[in-house]
Amino acid sequence: VVGDLRGLMARITLCPQGAAPRCCGNVVRARWLISTVLLATALAGWALSGTAQAAVPAAISLSLSPATVAADGTSTSKATIQVTDASVPPVGVAGEKVALSSTDPGEAISSVSDAGNGTYTATIRSSTTIGTPTITAADGVLSTTEKLTQIVGPPAHVAVTLNPPSIVANGISTSKATAKVTDAQGHLLAGQEVKFSSTDPKETIGTVTDAGKGTYTAVITASTTVGAATITATDGSAAGNATLTQTVGPPASITVQVSPGAIVADGTSTATATATVIDAQGHPVPTDAITFSSSDPGQFLGPVSNAGNGTYSVEIRSSTRIGSATITAADPSHLSGQATLTQAAGPSAMSLVATPGSLVTNQVVTLFAVVSASAGSPVGTITFNSGSTPIVGCVGEAITPSNPTAACQTSFAASMSPQRLTAVFSPGPTSTAPGAVGAATVIVKQDSPLISLAINGSLEAGQATTYSATVTPPESRSGPALPSGTVEFLDNGQPIQSCQSQPLIGGTATCAVIYRTIGQHAITTLYSGDANFTGSASAALSITVVSVPVHVAGIVTSTMQWLFFFTPRYTRVIALSVRGASAAAVVVVTCHGRGCSFAKRTAGISKPKGCGHKGKRKCPTSGSVNLSQDFKGPLRVGSTITVSIRRPAWIGKYYRFVIRPARAPNIQVNCLAPTAVRPGVGCSF
Repeated sequence: VVGDLRGLMARITLCPQGAAPRCCGNVVRARWLISTVLLATALAGWALSGTAQAAVPAAISLSLSPATVAADGTSTSKATIQVTDASVPPVGVAGEKVALSSTDPGEAISSVSDAGNGTYTATIRSSTTIGTPTITAADGVLSTTEKLTQIVGPPAHVAVTLNPPSIVANGISTSKATAKVTDAQGHLLAGQEVKFSSTDPKETIGTVTDAGKGTYTAVITASTTVGAATITATDGSAAGNATLTQTVGPPASITVQVSPGAIVADGTSTATATATVIDAQGHPVPTDAITFSSSDPGQFLGPVSNAGNGTYSVEIRSSTRIGSATITAADPSHLSGQATLTQAAGPSAMSLVATPGSLVTNQVVTLFAVVSASAGSPVGTITFNSGSTPIVGCVGEAITPSNPTAACQTSFAASMSPQRLTAVFSPGPTSTAPGAVGAATVIVKQDSPLISLAINGSLEAGQATTYSATVTPPESRSGPALPSGTVEFLDNGQPIQSCQSQPLIGGTATCAVIYRTIGQHAITTLYSGDANFTGSASAALSITVVSVPVHVAGIVTSTMQWLFFFTPRYTRVIALSVRGASAAAVVVVTCHGRGCSFAKRTAGISKPKGCGHKGKRKCPTSGSVNLSQDFKGPLRVGSTITVSIRRPAWIGKYYRFVIRPARAPNIQVNCLAPTAVRPGVGCSF
């Protein structure tokens, strides 16, 4: 069509020669119409050409980052897909429906995101299956694949087993420790560096062997310590443990002791036979089946008692046959031990004597015990008891046939009197004399304590002081019992009210007092006594209370001037002033009664204005105070004005004006001591 229009336009380009103007106008219009058609046709052809040249997908690629993840159900990999056309260079094709899939159904794949430039992304979350699933990206007929490797995670669990879990603590027995290492999903981990350790430092741990498939083994050799040890296997931060029990070995030795080693052959006396069973390493064997027997068929053996610590005992009642019997302890393995029990014709005799026989608290007493056997030789120990309690330092004193005497030195308190004393002879394994007991009673009386009083011999009035009384036993009987109770302090024979019952603390009682007046005091103390010590009094000590010394620097020399106007009913203050007062002085004015406009005023002596500055005159050392300006109105009869002029450490002045009817006030002038309260007192220094 376009070609035909162009040919037509060529044929009517010019008007024929001699044609009328109307004809030429038609030609021009025909040319414009043809040009318009050509332009429209060209535009339509351009539009058709653009639709035909749209990008067509020709290639697809896939990448995974990372390409290896842990098979833990949480690790992720980012899948990136590129779709391009066939142009050179290739151009990304957007708007495609790209799909992503995996051969592992346990993996989770997010929806695919289109970046708008031919790039598409998605997130792949791992499953818990170890392997290399295939990831496929597809766009219509186009597709590509990549492998995503899922591996085991880091060590998370270590399980330890022991075979056997219990071995003999003999230094040679062994147990095989096995550790299985897995990640958080239970996958076995091979190729790990596993270490074994034990809480028993003497156990020996052999070389760790990697048995494959996440299993690691080591051989543990026993120590010689009985008990439970914790075996721990570690792989990095992961660890597991198991308990290895080390037990005693089989019985290797039985020893027997009989206590006492000799008893009376009277059919009633008893002794105890004790068998101690140990293994080859010396460990007590607590589970052996021990039986006892005697070579004297007349002796009666009671039931066997297992103490649970490798010792087994039985009580043996004597027969009436004099002589020695062999006591045997045996177990089912025919292991045995023996001891000898002697049966004497009669009991041994024991004498116990206390010297001196009359005692006071803390007094040293010597106890003598002597064993005499009617038959046999006494060998063993003597223990001295107070009541049922062994006396410290007097337990298990050895005696022999050549020296069957034991001695003990101790002391007692009156609070526990009378003292019931015993001396017990315990025959040893080789003794052929039976045991014996001796008894004695001692009476203990109260002792007289020592009281020392400590005071300050002189103090000033108003000064606090503390009296101290110490109560102790006599030096020769200094302990162990100490005085207790209270102390009363007396002044000139009269109880001090605040110190009538002061407790002894560490043997000392105290009393704090303050004397306000001077004088002489005789101080004594009374100790109340207790169960071990009698009450007593201290000797008197004197204390002198003196007045407080005062240092006087000088006497105030200032003067006062006054002028009053008086009537029968009132008086007015016309003039009242202090002259020549030191700048260090203080003037105190009080007013009491009807007409007083104030109760108390304090005034200092101020220096004149302008003095003391550079280039000015020096300030005077004294000055004046005008007091009349403080009295505003008339003072009624009976009112009182006082003026005191004080200076530290100086004797001051005191003035007192008492208003009277129809005449001048009554005037009193006095001195003021530096520390005195009342005028005129203590001014003579």
